[in-house]
Amino acid sequence: MLHLFLLPLFWIGQFDQPTQPAPTNAIQLWGICYDVTTAVYLPVDIYALSGTSRTRLGQSDKDGKFSVLLPLSATSISFVSPTYRTVTLPVTFVNKPTPMTDFGVGIIMGKQDSAVVRQADQLLVRNELPKDLAVDYRVEPTDPRMAVAMMTTPHGNRVLAGMRTSFRKGELMQSVRLEGAKPGLYRALVSTTDGRVLTDKTFTLTKGLTFLEVRADAPAKSASVSAEGSKIITPNKRNPADVPAKPAPVNAADEKRTETAAPGTAIVYFEQSRYELTPETKLSLDSVARLMMSQPQLRAHVTGYTDNVGEQKLNLTLSEYRAKLVAGYLKKQGVSDARLRVDWQGGNALISPGDAEDDKARNRRVVIQFSR
Repeated sequence: MLHLFLLPLFWIGQFDQPTQPAPTNAIQLWGICYDVTTAVYLPVDIYALSGTSRTRLGQSDKDGKFSVLLPLSATSISFVSPTYRTVTLPVTFVNKPTPMTDFGVGIIMGKQDSAVVRQADQLLVRNELPKDLAVDYRVEPTDPRMAVAMMTTPHGNRVLAGMRTSFRKGELMQSVRLEGAKPGLYRALVSTTDGRVLTDKTFTLTKGLTFLEVRADAPAKSASVSAEGSKIITPNKRNPADVPAKPAPVNAADEKRTETAAPGTAIVYFEQSRYELTPETKLSLDSVARLMMSQPQLRAHVTGYTDNVGEQKLNLTLSEYRAKLVAGYLKKQGVSDARLRVDWQGGNALISPGDAEDDKARNRRVVIQFSR
């Protein structure tokens, strides 16, 4: 058994030395790989595949985080970690991204002696839009039924297949990861709040990792009408980020989803009675932290909520834990305490009063409201 294990190491050491592609022909890919069962970050080696050739791009740091240059010629990418099943995902670039544009990704891995982990198809979006404009924004399936459907990811997340939101001037999130993406026809439509279209692109989302750079490459024109017969509205956007030094164990019921909803607002959703932050949610909150670090004048009001199941006193405490955990994670990413205001309201402010599980799930949230 030992000689079977040593052979791959010899192969990697002899023939797969790190080779960085030219910056003019590559994007920057950053993120984490982690155990699907324990949520522990994993050391990984990362490879790009193009045809029959394989190039080692690099490896993660001691904390399991990585940042590598992914060549635009790549057709797939592999993540390799000792004793874990190798994850290889197809790579598709919707439009040729600007060189060195960065995208964030999260990869789950399972041990070799465990069941095969189903990988979610991910739409990785980078927004290169004017920061001095307020915009209505949507990237979602063209089929309106799929656009509003809740998807369940391999980790048990309940997420949307796309996002629809508005951004106030200076508050655009540059990096978004949609883990609920479903292969099929999508549309990226961005317009100013006065109705001028900045970009309107229809594309096909494929299996694996699909990269999309959203940029203002269309002439200004009047906003088109949606399939529902109205202009862009602002409901939901899933964004594709804790206090404990190590993430808590995760199972199918532990995960949450992150969305951006009303203008200048980010929302993190939790499962019932839970308040831990998982690696995927941290990636989404990393986007919030990056936004705040890039705009020192920005402040955030963090408010925790619960559904109305159970005792109100306990729900109030749970909403406090959720709000403080989210604020604590943002502080760890460099956001100063003076820029954060933390509140909690338990189940006193339901946004979905129904008894269905989807309604309850929308109430179990932390809202991050931005202001200047």
